[in-house]
Amino acid sequence: MKVIYVWDALCGWCYGFGTVLEAFLARHPELELELVSGGLIPTEMLTVKAHPYIPEANQRITNTYGVRFGSAYEQAIRGKGLRVSSFHTAWAFGLLRKQLPKAQHLALAKAMQTAMYAEGRSLSELDTYRPILRQFGLSETLLLPELGKALRKDDTMHPDFSRARELEAEVYPTLLLEYQGELYLLSEGAALAEEVELRYQQIIAD
Repeated sequence: MKVIYVWDALCGWCYGFGTVLEAFLARHPELELELVSGGLIPTEMLTVKAHPYIPEANQRITNTYGVRFGSAYEQAIRGKGLRVSSFHTAWAFGLLRKQLPKAQHLALAKAMQTAMYAEGRSLSELDTYRPILRQFGLSETLLLPELGKALRKDDTMHPDFSRARELEAEVYPTLLLEYQGELYLLSEGAALAEEVELRYQQIIAD
């Protein structure tokens, strides 16, 4: 059995839902995990002026999941903004996950989102990835040049985008269970730990 997590590094609800998924997987070590990057945001500058709903949405995310949005992030989006691109993040995540065992893929996703939402760093900037590489014991010498190439793919679709469409995932986060050759929806959008657990138990019981 495995769960398939369709997410986007630029999705604030995914930032919050990561805490639910961590807890769920800790209870179910029998489950393999596959992360699939979606294509939420084209290349742009993320600002409150352009997206005035962001502060309210972030407060709802905090209220739901308890995660915090750092002051550096809030200052950035209220000022000149953060450069964002789901193309960049999908290619960067895809490159780094190849270097790590599957058991660390969710931690990698968390590290990327922490860099943006807690520390106010752009995931389209190469320097953002230096501490992430060090965190996972990866070679800066080998991987920074490759990451630089990934962050120049402004309009190149990552294969994960096609995979997300095949899975019919149109909302982030989407969590699916692959069980006995079939796919089942565990959650879509905002969901709490008890809701995910209840759905999982219903599926395996049937």
